[in-house]
Amino acid sequence: MRIRIAKLSSIVIVLLNLLALIYIWKLLSIIGEDRNHTLSKNALKRIPPPNIDIHYLSKTITVVVRNFELFENDVVATIKSILVVFPYIHILIISDTSPYPPLNLDQLNATISQNVKLISLELRITGSTEERNPLWHIKTKYVLFIPDSLRIHNEVSLQSMMLEMKKWPHNVVALPFPSTRKPHCFSINMNSREWTLHYESKPNSLECDAVEGKQLLLVEAETLRRLPNPFMLPLPDSLYLQTAAIGIKAHLLPHPMPSVNEGRPLFQDSHMQWKASELQQTRRSNMFRVFGFKKVVTVGGVESKGVVSSARGKGVAGGGRKSGQFSPLTSTSVEWFGCTRSTRRCFPTVVNDTPSYLYESRWTPPCCLEGLRATARHAFAALRKSGARFWLEGGSLLGAARTGDLLPWDHDVDVGMYEEDIARGGGAVGGDSVTDDRGFVWERATEGDFFRVHWSGTNRLHLDIFPFRPTANGTMTKDTWFPTHPQDREFPEHFLRPLSTVDFIGRRVPAPNNIRDFLELKFGKGAIEKPEYPNPKSLKWKPPQ
Repeated sequence: MRIRIAKLSSIVIVLLNLLALIYIWKLLSIIGEDRNHTLSKNALKRIPPPNIDIHYLSKTITVVVRNFELFENDVVATIKSILVVFPYIHILIISDTSPYPPLNLDQLNATISQNVKLISLELRITGSTEERNPLWHIKTKYVLFIPDSLRIHNEVSLQSMMLEMKKWPHNVVALPFPSTRKPHCFSINMNSREWTLHYESKPNSLECDAVEGKQLLLVEAETLRRLPNPFMLPLPDSLYLQTAAIGIKAHLLPHPMPSVNEGRPLFQDSHMQWKASELQQTRRSNMFRVFGFKKVVTVGGVESKGVVSSARGKGVAGGGRKSGQFSPLTSTSVEWFGCTRSTRRCFPTVVNDTPSYLYESRWTPPCCLEGLRATARHAFAALRKSGARFWLEGGSLLGAARTGDLLPWDHDVDVGMYEEDIARGGGAVGGDSVTDDRGFVWERATEGDFFRVHWSGTNRLHLDIFPFRPTANGTMTKDTWFPTHPQDREFPEHFLRPLSTVDFIGRRVPAPNNIRDFLELKFGKGAIEKPEYPNPKSLKWKPPQ
């Protein structure tokens, strides 16, 4: 009996062990299947789609080398690196002039060098328009802009960019260099009417209007044909401005790829660094000038060599004037690319009271408005110190009543003053041309019996001082009248007894005592609420679009 129980127990134990072995085997099989499935999925991720191979990329992409310096570059080694991976891809080297020293393209393999072409944008008497036009030489659907001193080790980076382009056709795809710090995106807001450009940081976004730093840029050739000057330097800054203007977005690949990295280090000594930096800033100044931006504001920016690079020098010749300081991701920087006290103003002599920029659907350049404000503040302080009785007149008073500032299209500042107080101004008002200790020029106007204060002897932005005198019947009159100024008329002296004050350009400035009635007498009913340009017969005011 005991033997039977022992045998039975042994059989049960064996069966249980078998069941345990079967369960473990099935469990291991499931784990193995999951692991193999995961591995196969990862393998598929690494294998590019069969239609985006080296042959496809070579047929559909033209590589453009544009951003390099003639005095020091790594162009030939960069091209060699590309041709090792893509021996039959088309490459365009674009230069403003014929490179000197010459690029040693003879180093390239004779067979594949036939796909490498050097284009000079320099105008020549024997050259055709087509020969100088890079787009005429581009026959592929896509264009890849690459920076100088690049090394590419395999096709993965271009495949990734092409995959992204397939997801976002008609846009721009940017791939930052691995050596670049975390890439930074910016939105771009253009206010053409006010000559102003705003960059705003979008640090966590993969879609924006511009990407800073060294990068590869993939774009459709058809997109380039829609732009006014797609090969303007500096790149990529100028390209991003032009694509943003037509609503094209930049898509940033989230991670730099080790298949692309830096080539030979450039500009290692201080002189070469200075030379490259000066050229870059000159190009930026020219870019903003050509596209009509005189004030560039960057919110939450980081100083860099691209998109929001810092200004060096002064004025429009060497670079933008800069106010404000960068503090990563928090501050606001303002750069100026218009006129200064040492340059002429941005617009020519005004005809029929209508400045040239109004015909271009633009308002007074912001640099000119700043010059007018500086001139007015200085003149107000000097007139107060002299004890002269003065008040805001005309469009300046209208601007003060509306916004406490200049009218956005105004080109001068108007002030009235009691004629008998001219002598109180000493040499500053009423005499010959005088340059005061702050560099402002006070002189009698050539157009009539009134006076002007100029921002400087070079920049003739000005404030006009019109002398008024009371008549026997209590009316304020003057000697010089402008027939094209409907508001230029006599008015009762009671508006000046007493004078009041009004906020204007950050100051409390003397003004007539009943501003609304005074302005409606001069300009007509509802003048404060109904904007008009200075000469409606020449050009009617239109609300901003």
